[in-house]
Amino acid sequence: MSYFDDIYARVFGKSSNQPTRILVDEIIKRSQSFVTQFNRWKQTDICTDFLNDLWQSYFWRKQGVEKDPRLVLLESNYSNGFAIDYEAEFGKRNFHYLFDYLADQVKKLDYRLVVSKRTMQEKGSVVESKEMHYLKPKNGFIEPIDQKYGNIQIEFIA
Repeated sequence: MSYFDDIYARVFGKSSNQPTRILVDEIIKRSQSFVTQFNRWKQTDICTDFLNDLWQSYFWRKQGVEKDPRLVLLESNYSNGFAIDYEAEFGKRNFHYLFDYLADQVKKLDYRLVVSKRTMQEKGSVVESKEMHYLKPKNGFIEPIDQKYGNIQIEFIA
């Protein structure tokens, strides 16, 4: 099963029969060094070019055209999203920074970060590392509460 088939199966309910064993389950705490490097990255042309490539890829994917980096659109009656296929030419660091960048952008939409956690699981002969940010709209006091885009989950899977 390919990476995107696995994601699609998890999002839309097809289960995998592989036994898993959790090795690590912890809250993400970024070091000051990571935060400094991340903030520098956001100011670089590398970041701008990478985000532009992703936007172009998303735009063309919506038109049915595949472009690098490859995207899979996940659309159903219950949830929507996208998955980005890792490609070495864009660099692992860019993808990792993108994970935190997306969470920062969602917070600007009046969302609050509920949890950020990291898990590592042994799946057969493979170890999967997953970092996850889970965000919810900030609670309002005016009824009905604006759910905006609903709850948002951002994952970085290696």
